[in-house]
Amino acid sequence: MLSRRDLLFPDVPIVFCGFNNYSPAVTVLLVLLFLIAGRAFNIRKHHRVEKELSNLNQTLEEKVAQRTAELENREAEIVTNLTAIAESEKKLLRSENRFRQMMESMSDPVYIGSRDYLIEYMNPAMIKRVGRDATGEFCFKALHDFERKCPWCKGKGLAQGEYFETEIVSPKDKHSYHLSCSPIFNDSGSISDMIIFRDTTEVKKLETQLCKRRN
Repeated sequence: MLSRRDLLFPDVPIVFCGFNNYSPAVTVLLVLLFLIAGRAFNIRKHHRVEKELSNLNQTLEEKVAQRTAELENREAEIVTNLTAIAESEKKLLRSENRFRQMMESMSDPVYIGSRDYLIEYMNPAMIKRVGRDATGEFCFKALHDFERKCPWCKGKGLAQGEYFETEIVSPKDKHSYHLSCSPIFNDSGSISDMIIFRDTTEVKKLETQLCKRRN
């Protein structure tokens, strides 16, 4: 059988059972006071939670704004760097084009070779002299018909940045040449050599004739 408390306040916790000793009016008043106190406590707790959430949201918003600014700055730096790289590549390409045009306009045969004796580039005059584009082949074989390194070649014995000149007679065409060798420093750190052939065959013939006349 339900008690007076259960009939009047079915949702009030059992902690209020002791109120059965009071009159109904006092019991109602006490229950209302407890409910009001609990409500006030819940309101204060709710306000505290809302304040904590507000502070957390503000902190998160500040962190998001800071991170967004960092990403925007980083993006700007990347764009700037990419623009600088693109401009450098354009300048390098223009420089390479000018160099190639200069090589192709030279009447003297020119080739660029690695320190491993492999031909990396031949200008049109050198291609005409050899009869083909021998890029990738051994220079001593393609240019002079030798089976091994040319006797005048310093090759790997060249010091870094060393320039040298020499006079040769190529067994391939029996022509005399004045060779000038200049180093080229590659981006990879390797060193290639640019060799210019200046045909001195006619000059040598004239010198020989002059010597004979003097004698």
